[in-house]
Amino acid sequence: MDPVRFRALLQLCRALIHPAHSPAVNENGRVEAQKLLKIAQRYLPSEDDPRWTVIWNEYARTLDLPHDIDEAVCLLKKATAHTPASMMARLNACRTWISAAQSCQHPSTLSAYETYIDLLGLHLMSIPSLDEQRTTLIMIPDLPTLGMDAAAVAIDAGEYEKAVELLERGRGILWARMRGYRRTLFGTQGPHSELARKFLDINRELEARAVSTRVRDQAHLHDMDLHSLLHNPSLPIPMNEESIHRDISRQRQLLQEREEIIQEIRKLDGFEYFLRPTPFQELKQAASDGPVVIVNISRLRCDALIISAALNVGLHVVPLSNKLFTSITSIVIGIWSTVRSPNASNEASKQAILADMLRCLWDLVAVPVKESLDLIPNLVPESGRQIRVWWCPTSYLFSMPIHAAGIAEQNIHFCDYYVSSYTASLSALISARNRTRPTSATLLLVGQPDISIPAVSTEISYIQGLSSNLVNVQSCIKADALPSTVVRSLESSSCQWVHFACHAFNNPESPLESYFQLWDGQKLTLMDLMNADLPKAELAFLAACHSASSMGNREDVRLYTLDESLHLASVMQFIGFSAVVGTLWAMADVDGPVITEAFYGYMLRDGGSGSSEGSAAALDAAARLLRENGVPLDRWVNFIHIGV
Repeated sequence: MDPVRFRALLQLCRALIHPAHSPAVNENGRVEAQKLLKIAQRYLPSEDDPRWTVIWNEYARTLDLPHDIDEAVCLLKKATAHTPASMMARLNACRTWISAAQSCQHPSTLSAYETYIDLLGLHLMSIPSLDEQRTTLIMIPDLPTLGMDAAAVAIDAGEYEKAVELLERGRGILWARMRGYRRTLFGTQGPHSELARKFLDINRELEARAVSTRVRDQAHLHDMDLHSLLHNPSLPIPMNEESIHRDISRQRQLLQEREEIIQEIRKLDGFEYFLRPTPFQELKQAASDGPVVIVNISRLRCDALIISAALNVGLHVVPLSNKLFTSITSIVIGIWSTVRSPNASNEASKQAILADMLRCLWDLVAVPVKESLDLIPNLVPESGRQIRVWWCPTSYLFSMPIHAAGIAEQNIHFCDYYVSSYTASLSALISARNRTRPTSATLLLVGQPDISIPAVSTEISYIQGLSSNLVNVQSCIKADALPSTVVRSLESSSCQWVHFACHAFNNPESPLESYFQLWDGQKLTLMDLMNADLPKAELAFLAACHSASSMGNREDVRLYTLDESLHLASVMQFIGFSAVVGTLWAMADVDGPVITEAFYGYMLRDGGSGSSEGSAAALDAAARLLRENGVPLDRWVNFIHIGV
């Protein structure tokens, strides 16, 4: 059957079982659609035909659920496992499996989610560029909530460790691809480049064969149509046997070669879990220095998963109110509309709204988490220090100041009890911890004096003055602040710290185009930074507006979740900086010099070692100073710490 007729048959089947039909019409439609699909099967010359996935998927959709759920799941499992089919066809079948299993509370629901995440990872490996990968991801329905819903299903099943594994794989998918992009294996240079090239070439050929508009001349049906086939199913079907066997042989060869390469890749150091989940026993290393709190928001349920070395089982699940899911959008809009409001005459109302939103975060997230943290045995701080907590939030929470959740009118906030940091993923935090700590500090100052932000000159002068205080300062300011110059300076083996004092612009619609604005309007983009090789990167302070938020600089509030953790600050962690300080929204001009001086004063109080250790406490102390100075709420909750 040629492609046009095959598509027409599928469209007819879908029209027959459209949900808008009445139950009686739908019942008749299912019967007729099944007849058509059975006829279509006669035109598939072998079990290796890629169109079997589409047939099985469509047939499962014609079944009467929940009565026929077991048969539907059986068909959909076959469809998702049919390797000759295109990856998008298999993903579509798996999405049908998830929907059917979930609606019927079938025990295969969790397996369906796992399969979907596996297929998606394999699919993206055949797409070479991050831009193309992101474009592909945007076209996939419900992708932003995939990892969160999968984790919720796992928690419902009591599979808590699997929930953590699924969240690590299923959320921030583009972030995960970015981490793979920088791995030596997939670089154009390096010891494994040939292996990478073979793997990518095989994936591309398999995908091209599966989605080709030429259906291999397998059937010649010029004188037949769907009507005659429906009324005379016994009509003979001529086949081109030679073409069939040639294509099937090549496809089987490619699949075998791909599996052999995957096994070879997994033997390489650092690639043991290539295209398979990193086990919880590895991921829990992220909590070696203190608890990590993953906040999962799903339409199915909301939970906080606390990972701590002080727990016997290493993991504790704290159920959160479902009100968090229904309220999170209004909380986000409330906070972002408030902090972006240009109306200075209504400052009291602005601060009151922000306080209300922080109270919601306190009641829905911080209080149940704090109560559970308080009960963890042996969780005691070192002498004179507060306990560290790392937040790994999902959904819109990644751009929310959870560390400042509290009751503002009573001056009670979460940060009064625990020093908070954030991380885009558990893997990113583990990588940051595994780096060798430097013994001395060289700080690169990237500054752009601007009449619109006059206090930057004061901030730059203070940083330059640190040279006399056991830290070597190199400057890229004014005409020296060019993208190529900054990248070369960052790649210098002597650079451990960097301080940006300039404008920053996040682009939520295309985050790979986010940038720092340097001399004469030139842009240091996210992609420029991703391509940098930083051998000794340790600490990055981004004294720039919106540097730690994926919400962007636009005046209206739009909600994005695909790249929730992809912004300038998280990319600094990604390219090698163990610790990063950034801002969730626009910072006040006058606060730059104050928080900078307080931060570095804390870091260098004992002479300084060049390590990022203590940077979270330094930011906490600097923000506390702003609070003591009586600055409004939105000005001190703005700063966040990412990493170790």
